[in-house]
Amino acid sequence: MRRALALVLLACSAGWSGCGYTVGLAPRGLGGAPVERLGFEVFDNETRQPNLERELHVALGAAARRWADTRLVAPSEAALVIRGRILEADRQPGIRSRGNQVLESREVVRIEAELFDPRARRTVRRADAIVPVGTTLDLADAEVDARSRALRVAAERVLIMLLARPDEEPEPLAPLLEPPAVAGR
Repeated sequence: MRRALALVLLACSAGWSGCGYTVGLAPRGLGGAPVERLGFEVFDNETRQPNLERELHVALGAAARRWADTRLVAPSEAALVIRGRILEADRQPGIRSRGNQVLESREVVRIEAELFDPRARRTVRRADAIVPVGTTLDLADAEVDARSRALRVAAERVLIMLLARPDEEPEPLAPLLEPPAVAGR
């Protein structure tokens, strides 16, 4: 029975590969054309938490390898670039005991991202993600794990929102996300 099922699955997968079937999300640029090269800029970190942008960058890369049907390249070589900023990363108290002892905390991560076409200098699509993740405090490093989990979920959420809507029209004349002005320039 297992062998027959394996043969059926093999035959189906061979048929799918011949007709252009893919299992990932195909990024689409302006005009709906598929894009083969996708890049990620390191997001701006507007929170007081240091190095969140590095962890989010790793999470975005992992999400893209898992979900996207494209080749990941440096932003300078990419046909489309995902860029954005981390707006919030806060720990909030959650559930308390009858004695007012905190038993659970909650991490809230909020990011904003855009799929940007560097050649046309236009935003193709925008996405925002607010991810709350609760954790009990009875485990060592539970709050650190909760923040990492919230960043991974936020990365997957914005990636899917940016890439999973190929039939949607690009945003009309969307303004660019500009980096903050540097003093002295």
